Amino acid sequence: MLGTHDISTHDKTFFWQWLRNPKEIGAVFPSSTSLARTMAAQVPVSGNETVIELGAGTGVITKALLQAGICSNQLLIVEKNPSMTNALCQSFPGLRIIQEDVTRLSRVIRGEGGQHKIKTIVSGLPMLLFDSRKQYVILRQAFSLLAFGGSFIQFTYGPTPPVSRQVLARLGIQATRVAFVWHNTPPAVVWRLEVSPRAITR
Repeated sequence: MLGTHDISTHDKTFFWQWLRNPKEIGAVFPSSTSLARTMAAQVPVSGNETVIELGAGTGVITKALLQAGICSNQLLIVEKNPSMTNALCQSFPGLRIIQEDVTRLSRVIRGEGGQHKIKTIVSGLPMLLFDSRKQYVILRQAFSLLAFGGSFIQFTYGPTPPVSRQVLARLGIQATRVAFVWHNTPPAVVWRLEVSPRAITR
């Protein structure tokens, strides 16, 4: 069930958190509704698989996932920023929301019992601002948790994949551009990351 708070009431929180730590937030404004819906459209609704959202921020994508038909008990939110975590808990009191650094994602899942079948990870992380080492740590853990055929959905503001080609090659991951969203500030590109068929057949 969606919370009673309007997500837009948290825009000021987002802005001030960006001022305090722009390398962790990555954008001056929260994702637009158009971008959030486009991200949510990449997530299969059928089945009981867990959907993980990384870097939920003010919850714009969270709201879109719920509106797209993802059940609240399927969602697991991981957000590092304490202020944004508190805002998310107020807006979505029925969701599992964990305040933790995404580089400890495996530990988060173990803390949840480790019994989740995870088909999709949706990311609002500013991957372009992370160095190759941090990208590798995050994606190595993410793909070790994803079920066979699972995908990692990421948006970015540039024309190239949001993850360095070296990291993609090292992990055997392919990046596919699935959508371009003009109605966002700035315009955004949505990418699907998944295990390369060549990596599977090795």
